[in-house]
Amino acid sequence: MVKPLKVGLIGAGRIANRHLAAYNNFSEKVKLVAVCDIVSDSAQEYAKKAHVENVYTDPVKMLKEADIDAVDICASHDKNAYLAVLAAESGRHVLVEKPMGISIQQCREVLKATDKAGVTFMVAQMLRYVPNNRTVYNFIKEGKLGSIRAVHSEAMANGISLMSSGSWYSDYKKSGGGVVISVGIHNIDLLRYFFGDIKSAFAMLTNKHPAFPPGIEDHASIILTFESGAVAELFADYATRRVPWVWQYLVLGTEGTVVSSLPFREQFGQQRWDTRIAFTKMDKEALGAGTATEEFIPIKQLTYEGFENVDPFTNEILHFANCCQLKMESISSGKDNLGTMKAIFAIYESAKSGKNIDLATL
Repeated sequence: MVKPLKVGLIGAGRIANRHLAAYNNFSEKVKLVAVCDIVSDSAQEYAKKAHVENVYTDPVKMLKEADIDAVDICASHDKNAYLAVLAAESGRHVLVEKPMGISIQQCREVLKATDKAGVTFMVAQMLRYVPNNRTVYNFIKEGKLGSIRAVHSEAMANGISLMSSGSWYSDYKKSGGGVVISVGIHNIDLLRYFFGDIKSAFAMLTNKHPAFPPGIEDHASIILTFESGAVAELFADYATRRVPWVWQYLVLGTEGTVVSSLPFREQFGQQRWDTRIAFTKMDKEALGAGTATEEFIPIKQLTYEGFENVDPFTNEILHFANCCQLKMESISSGKDNLGTMKAIFAIYESAKSGKNIDLATL
């Protein structure tokens, strides 16, 4: 029997709480044995919820003393790369929340360090671990949608409260930007997962809401051209108090159309996506009930190894543990995710220059 992967958490804030269910419910596969946060009270509170005794305020000390195989990094954006390199150099496997860095140089430094150490390096791009999205991915790869012509995607969230509270999200030096790097990055990564590498990016960003400091964009309108020839448009907004969904996408293929959204009313972390599909020719066996050829019907939520849960955060952590123990490459490996980060930095460069940016130049 394979022993559980022993993990040390670095950063016990908001996103770390989304990881808690995996550690509390699947300790036979992945066991949290240490918690670290620079704020002692935060570390102690999280450790109590996770039933963990080893608590630290210094990640260097945790890496030196704790009996751990891997780290789960849930820090501010600017600290992700530094902590990932630190963990890799100590010989630990690395799971890091997005983004892996706030510059292309940081991202490459992490890849260099993890490659040199020979450890598993995975970026927690949780939309890849939503079962419905995995189903759509399989339909695309199997050619069931035909050639992909165009894609429309949306990312919306109320970031006003984060800006008003003085959170690190409102500090450009710590966050690296606004809605693109904090919210839209999920859509961009999912589209890369579906359709492959992005060739170029063109973007217009705005900073108009009074709560948003300079450098923290509150809106983005983006055009992405993929190496395959498919074109995607992304609408991302961070400054609206009332929104119908967090993420949504529409895929137009020659043989079928998919529309999928996460209604905002759903509890975040219990992702119940409404994903519907219409084929030119109905495939009842794959989709379940459906009668009219052009009717959009719900995709039957299938399960895959490591994707048994409706909660994508749990799925991604179990997948990480599996990859570490079986020495497999993750579906959101750091090597793969460099393409997502190139797209992010190309978007920012495009907004500054007013030009379409070829990712090959980064």
